[in-house]
Amino acid sequence: MPSVSVPADLLARITDIAGRALDTEDAQAWPLVCRQYPSVADAQADIARLRQQALAA
Repeated sequence: MPSVSVPADLLARITDIAGRALDTEDAQAWPLVCRQYPSVADAQADIARLRQQALAA
């Protein structure tokens, strides 16, 4: 899988927005999530992993 460099502050902002949308069960979040993930929990797991990478940067 290709990788890209993303500034840590941008990664933190994006994961914050995505995480908040999923954590608050935003009615519009699921149709977007289900295009890429089998469940909200799977999307949240990726968000958590990216947050850890942003914190480690």
